[in-house]
Amino acid sequence: MPRFFFWDSPTPVTPTLFYLIRQRTNSLRWINFETSFESSVIEMQQDIRKVYLEKRPSKSPNWYIRFWIRCNGGNGWKEIRESTRTSVKKKAEQIRRNKEQELAASTLTDGMISWDDFIQQFLSSQRSRKPKTTVDCYAFSLKTFTGLMNPALLSGITRAVLDRFVTMRIEKVAKATVNKDLRHLKVALKWAEQQEHISKAPSFSGIFIKEDRKQPTFIPESDFIMIIQVLENPELKLQVTTPEWWRAWLYVAYYGGLRRGELFGLVWEDIDFDFLEIRVKAPTSKSRKERVIPIQPGIADILNGWKTIADPPRSKTPVFPWDYDNYRNLYHDWHHLMDVAEFEKEDRYTLKDFRSSCASALIAAQTPTAVVQRILGHESMSTTANYYINAQPALRQAVQNRPIRIE
Repeated sequence: MPRFFFWDSPTPVTPTLFYLIRQRTNSLRWINFETSFESSVIEMQQDIRKVYLEKRPSKSPNWYIRFWIRCNGGNGWKEIRESTRTSVKKKAEQIRRNKEQELAASTLTDGMISWDDFIQQFLSSQRSRKPKTTVDCYAFSLKTFTGLMNPALLSGITRAVLDRFVTMRIEKVAKATVNKDLRHLKVALKWAEQQEHISKAPSFSGIFIKEDRKQPTFIPESDFIMIIQVLENPELKLQVTTPEWWRAWLYVAYYGGLRRGELFGLVWEDIDFDFLEIRVKAPTSKSRKERVIPIQPGIADILNGWKTIADPPRSKTPVFPWDYDNYRNLYHDWHHLMDVAEFEKEDRYTLKDFRSSCASALIAAQTPTAVVQRILGHESMSTTANYYINAQPALRQAVQNRPIRIE
């Protein structure tokens, strides 16, 4: 692939001069300057590349632009194709020329890393810092963005690209999902700026969509008992877990307020049956902070009964074994459980609702918000108050406790 251009003049080859030469010689793709008084070699390296126009009939009626970049670290070449999003050749040719001029006018040291290589670097750096569930969310949002926008280079991610992504994404999913994707993109691009892959991340100011904030869902105790009773229904056909597994899992989630990842991260040595405590270890927590949660004697009895059934061979055996790479099967069983319980579609609960129900019930029992925050493991009290507490049970209790004087 490399081609060479020999410069026999003692005049230094400046970027401006090279651009003029390149306009006359279309054989060059990438360049790197090495000048001398006898001959200087401009090698296809890492700065400017000719852009080609091509059709891909099997993929789309639109025209595509095609060029190459060096892989991260300079080992080998990576072919890049970008859709022009037009089937008119005249318009596509203008886009090709604009792209070529953009590459020629820039040294491309800023953001030259390909988008795919950047994603790999970012996710690798986060795996040692964040819980697996968080990294999986990053990966999903980045994959969604890639599928819609098909960026070639990290430097191509501009505010205009982000705006187009929001416009396309909002047609298919809820506002909250779009905002979640934007938050994950913001984290990734801010990391790129810190690593000096780009000089400055694009602004996210004003790009988030205003959501209609709803009250966190509260599962009344009567509905919770109904769900537990469904586990004894012979019509319940669970695929990956047992009713006893679900019974213990749901009780700890409803009365302990643990996150899904924290529940799956529990091992038997984390449960102190003498002091009635559950220890949530830092690596399994979203906040990466260890905390101890007191439990009621009834929850300890349920866990003890589950331990007898599970018969764990070691103290480090997971309390809730899960042999799958994702939680898709977990939700398959949960939706089936909701079907058998005959909840209407609009009245169905999610597994996250058990956590907000725990917080709301504690507030209704006149527990200080600061204590609820510690139980849930939040960094700030505002997160607890805004997103996890449904005040309706507490309001009802407050009104009922106020004496009425009637004459």
